[in-house]
Amino acid sequence: ALRLSNHPPAPLLLTVDATDAGARLDRWLAATLTDRSRSELQRWIKEGLVTVDGLLAKASLKLEAGQVVVAQPPA
Repeated sequence: ALRLSNHPPAPLLLTVDATDAGARLDRWLAATLTDRSRSELQRWIKEGLVTVDGLLAKASLKLEAGQVVVAQPPA
């Protein structure tokens, strides 16, 4: 049997649409990942689990169309 408990969850790859340009990273993540609370997502951002175009970003970052956001849920 496969034991998945040792593997971290798969990273979430998200692309910012033109309609979402100018949104704050934390608000956009909360609107996109509706099963997660905004405070939880803000914690992920603080802990460096979220990158924008491969770089660490602050919760207040204003997103641009086409940017790639990767969120790595904690294990």
